[in-house]
Amino acid sequence: MKRVASHGNHKGGQSTKSVWRATPKLESDDTGSREGGITGEERQGFRLTTTKAPHTLGTRRHLPAFRCSMDRNNISAGFFGIASVVGCGITVWQETSDRSNPWWFVCLLVGIVVTGFLGHYFYVRGLTAHSAMELRKRDLVIREKDQEIAEILAETEKVLSTLFEQAGIWLHKVTHDIRDRTAQLEWLRDKNKLSLDHIRLDAKDTGRNIANYVEELFSFCLEEQVAVSIKIIKKRDNGQEVAITLCRSQHSASGRKIGDEHVVGPENTAFHEIRTGTTPYYGKSDLIKEARDGRYFNGNPRWSEQYKCAIVVPIRRKNLEFPEGSHEEFLLIGFLCMDANNVGIFRDQYLDAYAQMLMVAADGIYKYLETVNKMQEENLVVTQQPDGARQ
Repeated sequence: MKRVASHGNHKGGQSTKSVWRATPKLESDDTGSREGGITGEERQGFRLTTTKAPHTLGTRRHLPAFRCSMDRNNISAGFFGIASVVGCGITVWQETSDRSNPWWFVCLLVGIVVTGFLGHYFYVRGLTAHSAMELRKRDLVIREKDQEIAEILAETEKVLSTLFEQAGIWLHKVTHDIRDRTAQLEWLRDKNKLSLDHIRLDAKDTGRNIANYVEELFSFCLEEQVAVSIKIIKKRDNGQEVAITLCRSQHSASGRKIGDEHVVGPENTAFHEIRTGTTPYYGKSDLIKEARDGRYFNGNPRWSEQYKCAIVVPIRRKNLEFPEGSHEEFLLIGFLCMDANNVGIFRDQYLDAYAQMLMVAADGIYKYLETVNKMQEENLVVTQQPDGARQ
């Protein structure tokens, strides 16, 4: 999630992303422990028998301290080696200068034993101190990781909470508008105050509100600007179906027409595949590539200037008069379309989730549009009757 990925770690002004990149993955032989963790057995084993190479004992910034510690051990060993040689030289000198002294051999053995013991003692002590230092460094890295994980989880929880809140607000707005607008039309019809112009204007206004809500939600969630439109299917005199743009969202309306017609046929791949039942929805993250490979067609010659990825869902309901799987299984009255002008804004792995969210709005608006169509037909019949036949 983008919001989580960009969250910064305020310690040292370093971002979370860069901290995770710089933090090493600590090795563990215990398959049950978490990644980057260290168990009690590992601590004990590391404390007593650590023989790891320098590059496996912490981050790169810890290497100078490691080299410095090893240099001190080498210096100590060298010092006692020199002391041993000097002691042997003194003893040999004494032996050669005074052969009557019987203690020269004893002094030589004592000097060698004491020097070896002290060298071994300081060498082991240096290794123990070094192991403890490296273990403290690992513990520090683990604590830093735990803190970073806690911060990321807290930020993720905030983001998810915000997304759920926005989705709830959006869903309430959609259902609220559809409910009230439908009730208003029915009330006006019962009062004989409903005109054909009023029906058309109300349909465009309600559809624009729904499109704006969808645009607002997805632009917030994706952090990219999207455009939304609602298209209604009409039949021409020759029986050919066309999708007419009823309304557009605020961003979509900029430089794009309302009322334009698109043939529901092979020349418009998205509408054609949904109409023929090839797919329940049409969604592609890269329409440029689809068109280049011969898998996408669009009757609008300027479509690539306006959008490069799109999701189209049907506005329809189950047709109870026809069996499941038939061509007339659904009563399709329109399409809810969402697009964006950059490739990859709609990620392939989330296309199903995006489409399901759009279908919530499409299913909600179906009943309203069906009511509008019926009222338009009724109003046309009334207006076309002779004056003496009107009630």
